[in-house]
Parts: sequence; C-alpha cells; structure tokens
Amino acid sequence: MARRLCGTLYSAIESLAERAGGLKGKIQNHQFTLGRNINNIDDQITNFERRLFETEDRYWCQFTAMEQAIARANEQSSYFYTQVFGSAGRF
Repeated sequence: MARRLCGTLYSAIESLAERAGGLKGKIQNHQFTLGRNINNIDDQITNFERRLFETEDRYWCQFTAMEQAIARANEQSSYFYTQVFGSAGRF
C-alpha cells in the first residue's frame, strides 16, 4: 500500500511540475521567480568571492611592499649606525 501511495505521489508531483512549466518533471531555475532569485544570489556570491580574492591579493602585495621597505630601512639604519659609531659601537 505504501509503494502505491509513493508512486501516486510521485506521479502527481511530476504532473504538477510539468503543468508549472518544467520539462517532464525537470524544473529549471530560470522558469520561476524563486529560481531566478536563486540564480541572482549565486551570481552575487560569485562576484563577492571574486572581489574578496582581488582584495586579498592587493593586501598581500601591499604587505610584501611594506616588508621590503622595512628591510631597506633597517639596512640603511644599520649602515648609518656603523658610519657614525664605527664597528665597535663606541662614540
């Protein structure tokens, strides 16, 4: 009895989906408002992820440039210290 009920429900769902615009029970998102909303949200997520990766890359480039600038400043500071105080560190 449960198998017949399940089969009947499945047939009814396929019939309803076909009448609602699906192709033999296969409903596609772009055919309905809710489906279009889902597609739009998926597109927004994709765009947000792309912007997030671009921002992350930009920050890594800025961080690398800052690290290089700090290294150069340390080298210059060390050179200056050596020139002023000599290698022994006395004045």
